[in-house]
This record gives sequence, structure tokens and C-alpha cells, in this order.
Amino acid sequence: MPRRLGALLCVVALGLAACTSDDSGSSSDSTAATETSAGAATTDPAPLEVTPITLVPNPENVLSATLIFTTTTPTTATLHISGPGSDRLEPAATEPATEHEIAAVGMRADSTYELTIAVTDEAGQTASPPPVTFTTGSLPADIPPLIVTSDPEQMAPGLTLFPLTHRADPPAVEGQPPPMLGLLVAVDAEGNVVWYHRAPSPIGDARLLDNGHILYEYNDMGAREIDLSGQVVREWAGILERGRLATDQFGRTIAGADAIPVETDSIHHEINQLPNGNFLALSTELRDVDGFTTPQCGEPAEGFTGSYQLISDVIVEFVPDTGEIVNEWKLADYFEPQTNPADANICGIDIPFIVPNFLYVAEGEVHDWTHANAAVLDEERNAILISIRHLNAVLAIRYADDAEGQSGDVLWRLGPDGSLDLEGEGELQYHQHAPEVQSDGTILLYDNGNERPGTDPAATDPAGRPYSRAVRYSIDDDAETVTQEWEYRSTVGGAPAYAFFVGDADMLENGSVLVTNGGLVDPPTTAVQLVEVEPAGTAGGNVVFELRVDEAGWFTYRARRVPSLYVGGPDAV
Repeated sequence: MPRRLGALLCVVALGLAACTSDDSGSSSDSTAATETSAGAATTDPAPLEVTPITLVPNPENVLSATLIFTTTTPTTATLHISGPGSDRLEPAATEPATEHEIAAVGMRADSTYELTIAVTDEAGQTASPPPVTFTTGSLPADIPPLIVTSDPEQMAPGLTLFPLTHRADPPAVEGQPPPMLGLLVAVDAEGNVVWYHRAPSPIGDARLLDNGHILYEYNDMGAREIDLSGQVVREWAGILERGRLATDQFGRTIAGADAIPVETDSIHHEINQLPNGNFLALSTELRDVDGFTTPQCGEPAEGFTGSYQLISDVIVEFVPDTGEIVNEWKLADYFEPQTNPADANICGIDIPFIVPNFLYVAEGEVHDWTHANAAVLDEERNAILISIRHLNAVLAIRYADDAEGQSGDVLWRLGPDGSLDLEGEGELQYHQHAPEVQSDGTILLYDNGNERPGTDPAATDPAGRPYSRAVRYSIDDDAETVTQEWEYRSTVGGAPAYAFFVGDADMLENGSVLVTNGGLVDPPTTAVQLVEVEPAGTAGGNVVFELRVDEAGWFTYRARRVPSLYVGGPDAV
């Protein structure tokens, strides 16, 4: 039996062993023989027996528990979770095994559930031990209240998975800025938290992998793969020379001792899995860039050297098992800030809690230049789409060599200073996040709207205030044109929603769009707003889900709708 009982809070063993019977209702016998129609003797399969379930509450998550049992033959298992808000069958163990540890997750706080296991072996025999009951605990106090309005019948099915970060936790080191602790939560259609995971540092991009684990980026430094119990399965960390990743900007040790090193400065904002199994991630480099004839960041002209230390982004493809980098594209090679005004926003924005400047503090004055926040593969175009926030650009570069050219070639640049001409009504994006390629080739993204012409955060007239939006574009690669197909502008408290940092827009399976206004600044009482909207025409639509965090100091990076926390589930029963 698996040995994961040490340091657990309690263990409850319930039920009796169960065995199967054959179709006639008589007990199976491993030594019995039957006659086939041809008269040849065959041996019946060994009887399938299953031990009682041992239920182990998860000390890291009061909404989950582990079910431990063994079977006499290798089996797969399904889990039926019945209780408040749940009557579902989950494919909990899809690989045959005789020793099982199954995470029971997806339950509401302060509720009692009946958990039933059914196993099937390769001979088709089935068995079920007696069910067990589990009562969940109360949510931790550090999960903020979530205010939810929803129409579950109209929503895309599943759970909403998103990180939460707070910027006002007690300082870890006297005299240092406050650290940011990370939370990752999943809520059901009514807004009940049904799963959570705590981390000692902010969580950014998070997604469900095909193997049922969750992959997330943390603290602009590394990435983790965790199972549904919250245990780290694998971890990756960028490696700076001088080993500076041993601690973060608050003096805290972050990367685990078993982290797989990736020979790059950082892993920040984005990590996703490519069809070939490799990971695609964003990293950074510190580059000395000279050739500037005039000061760019308000320095006095006297003594100006014409040189800056700039943080630029690097896109890396690496092998998860080893950390070996197999492809690398450096954004600094694509721009000329000395001569092209469209590339010259080198001074960045002074928001230290959302940029990786802390990695380079020992280098003196540095500037967060490109600040990419997404890199995704567009398979149809054979392109990587890179969202470059501070240049108001989505850059498409060729992913792999093909008949048209070499890997790394620029295909187009979307944005107000880009290579694509805007056709028809609409506008291009500013300080955008999270481009997402649709099945028809259109691109959905989150347009934050920083520095949008004609807007001013200090404007007293609401018509002049900045706004954020979800927007979908179609691109004619041959004609080098872009057309705005649809947009949605959220409102909060009757005012336009404006998230000056972070944000996301995801197309859902029913055609709705999940919009993440993750870093709201106006009105100040709402920090986070998630909205699911059914698009209508070229703008707007019907809102079927809204989630808000009405406490200052919180933000969320991206949100996703996942069918279930279990791969392949759930099925209603």
C-alpha cells in the first residue's frame, strides 16, 4: 500500500473488502476452467478484489482528500462525488494499477459528500468498495470574498480556474517591500470555491495539462507542475549566473532543491506545452544598448553616454524532462530603439511588483523595455505570436523553417505602429495581453488600453477615461491587413472597466468569451472582475457570469474555464 500517511491529520478506514461475480452471479474462481464453443479449456481471470478505502484529508486543502485502496488485479477507477452542488462521475484513475491514491476534489466548503469508487480490470470485471463520506472544512481566511452573479444554464460548463495575488501581506524582511503570496482557486458556476492551492509567491499563467496536473508560472522566476493534491511533481527554474535565483526580491528561497535548471535568466508570464511535448516560455536578458543620440528617460544631456541597460525578452523552447533549450528567439534582435520611434519606449513603467527588474538590481539602473507577456504557437501560420506590452505590439515570427523562410523571420506586427493596415471600423490595441488563436485563424486578445489616444486617467469626463476591452481581429496575411471583428468593454459600478496591468480573454466551448479584468484601478472598490459574455454582432453581448473581488490590493493574471479538474470528466449521473 502506498506510504503517504506520515504527518497527515487523520486517517479513517471504512468498509469491507469487495469482490466481483461473473455474469451468472456465481463467485469467480481463479482455478476454475470453462469450455469454449470449440471445446478448448480456458482459465477464468483471477477474481477482482478491492480493499476498504482509507480516506485521508488533505492538510493543505480542506476541500479535498485522498482515497487510498488496492486491487488484486490492475484496474482503472471512476469516482462518484455526490453532495451539495455535485452529482458527477469523474475518471479518477485512467492507467491500470493495483495501488491507488485518488484525489477527491471539486467540493464546496462546510459540506458533506458521499464518495464512491468503481474499478474495472482488463478482463472487464468490476468492483466497488463501500462508499465513504467526507466533510469539508471552512475556507481559509486569506481567500477573499468572491461576489458572483451567474446564469449556469447559459454558461459554458466547467470550473473557472484563476490565480489571486495580494500586494499587502506582512513584510518577510524588515525594510523590504511586502511579499506577494500566491493563491490558485477554482470556482463552480455559482461562484463557490471548490479547490485551491497556496504558493509562497505570486502565481501567473496557470493551465490544466493533458495528464491531469496543473502547470503554473510563479514569481517571474520559474514554473511548477502540481497534482490535484497540490504536491509538486516537477519544477523548473531559470538560472542566472551568480546563482541569484536562490532567493527572490524579498530574501525568500523560492525554487525547490529538485528544480530542473533551465539555462536562461527567468521564466515569466507564460509557459505552455507545444504539440511536440516541449515547453514554450518567456525569459529575459539584460542587454547594453548604445547608439542613442539624445536622453530617452529624462536624464540631463550633460554627461549622457548614449547607452542604456535594457531588460529585453527571450522566447525559449525547452525539454521538460531535462531543461535543455532547443530553440531561442531574442526580441532585442528585432527592434532598433535608437532610430525607430515605434521601438523606443525603453523607459518602461515603474510598477516593480509586475516586472522582473528585481533579477537585475545588482546591475545598477536598468529599464524594463519590451515587457512581453505571452508567447503562443499558431500552428496554421507556423508562427509564434508574442505579446510585447510596452511596444503595443503582437509580433508574429516564423516558428520552424519552411518553404517560405527560416525560423525567426518576422511575418507581421499587429499594433498602432505595426505592419498591418486596419480596415473598416475599430481600433488597434494598446499594452495588450494574451493573444489567443481561434480555429478560424482570428485572434482574440485583451486590450488593456494604456496610453490609448484621446484618453487620460485623470479625466473628469467619463468619456475621456481609459478603458480595457476584449477584442477579436481577423488578419489577411497576404494583403497585410487587419479587421476588427468584435469587441466587448466591461463596466464596473457603471464606469468603464480599466485594468492598467494584467488581463485575459478566452473563447469558451459554447462560443462565449471569458474576460479577465485582472488589475482594475477605477472604481477603486473593485480590484478584479471576471465576465463571461455571449458575443452579439460586432460589439457587446449578454453577460451570463460575473465574479468580482471588491477588496483593494488583489489582482489576477488570467482565468480559464476547465471542464473539470479531472482529465476527461465530468459526466453527469
